[in-house]
Amino acid sequence: CTKRYTDQENIESAFLVKKTRGNIVRLNMIFRFGTEKLMNGLDCALELVPSLMMRGTKRKSYQIIEDQIDQLQSTLDLFGGIGGLCVSIVSDSDNIYKVVDLLREICQEPKFNKEEFIVVQTQKIASLKESLQDPWSLGLNELEQLKNPWPKASIHRTRPIKEKIKILEHISVDD
Repeated sequence: CTKRYTDQENIESAFLVKKTRGNIVRLNMIFRFGTEKLMNGLDCALELVPSLMMRGTKRKSYQIIEDQIDQLQSTLDLFGGIGGLCVSIVSDSDNIYKVVDLLREICQEPKFNKEEFIVVQTQKIASLKESLQDPWSLGLNELEQLKNPWPKASIHRTRPIKEKIKILEHISVDD
């Protein structure tokens, strides 16, 4: 039996209902956006967008979003980067629609304010600097560069970690 759902913005979804342990629902989505030309030079900035989206909407602060997810006994994770936003939700069947509605608000009404941008930017830079001390991360980054030898100007190119850090240190919320 397929359940159909239409949210406040007329975005339609269909869910195939089947028995699960504990009525747990796992939902994974990928939203694709942009063109190569439009995203050129923005790859590092776009990596911050999913985390920044979770930091607040026009109506809800980061803490309110986190509290609402906890209250719904669910998880909502956003990740991605250039050209795509990946969403992972784990909830129960009673709360899945509420979590999807929260996701709609996060995606349609993000509040990209400067303070939250600085938090996300600082966290990303710290994580990258930490990876400079990790042989596994360095090796993986080097392998990705060798596997995908795109021209320097390509959005598909894997940047060296130090180059990413340098770019991230100089971007702003307006980028």
